[in-house]
Amino acid sequence: MLSITHPNDWQARLKPWSGLEWSRQNPTWEGRAMLRGRMSKQSSSIQLTANTLKMSLGLSLTEKEKELEKLLER
Repeated sequence: MLSITHPNDWQARLKPWSGLEWSRQNPTWEGRAMLRGRMSKQSSSIQLTANTLKMSLGLSLTEKEKELEKLLER
């Protein structure tokens, strides 16, 4: 989708992801992509991981995504 909406600069827009620590040891992923050290396929985990990626690009979250973030903070 990004290549369609931004055909000339999509690669530059993804630059912030090059600075992310993608390893499983990154504590950012615990409770999101990882649950107790294991990859999670739960829909909420997938959405929380997507939220992290969106925020790293400076994109705003929807109200539903914000609510999910609040649940994670508890």
